[in-house]
Amino acid sequence: MDPQQLHELRQELSRINQLPRDEQEEAVEDLRQQYNHTVELAELGPDDVADDFPAFAHCFDLHKNPIILKNKEKIFSNHGFRNDGRYKWGWSWRSFYPVAYHFMKKVAEKDIQENDVVAYLAELTDDIREMTVIHMGKIRMGKIISKWGRGQAGSSTNIWCHDALHVPDTYENKAEGISVAYFRPNRKEITDYFLRGCRE
Repeated sequence: MDPQQLHELRQELSRINQLPRDEQEEAVEDLRQQYNHTVELAELGPDDVADDFPAFAHCFDLHKNPIILKNKEKIFSNHGFRNDGRYKWGWSWRSFYPVAYHFMKKVAEKDIQENDVVAYLAELTDDIREMTVIHMGKIRMGKIISKWGRGQAGSSTNIWCHDALHVPDTYENKAEGISVAYFRPNRKEITDYFLRGCRE
């Protein structure tokens, strides 16, 4: 696809992301008739929106830890995350910088491995101190698995399998393209870091 078609696809994916979660898979399949995209449903979001979690929690498998989920509003807000009243999350990368600095290693695209993570950036930079991260996913079998946010009010959001370029336009950079950086995280240390936040 050319850049204009990619941008139109991403706009359509954003529109679909506003549908009720159980209607999105069919809409994504219908979209395949117009665009040769790679997006496939990996997992439905939680039945109860109160059990929802942000993309970064899925990326680092934090959603699998019941203690972290029980304390999610406390610990995520302490590290730059906030609940905006619709069970969706904003992320301040600067306040999450200690996690990137201590528990993640930046890797080149040619060196990525299974379970590495991809960060979508507002602007491309090699300096993690200057990165504005707007989305994250994890590498599985050469594809990206990520939880799409900013969904319909009152609904949790789904987890999708896709290529790097086939995402909602809310994850585009300032030039309406896609900028990404790849990292190799230590998930155990990241989980321990957030668990310490539960005790503080």
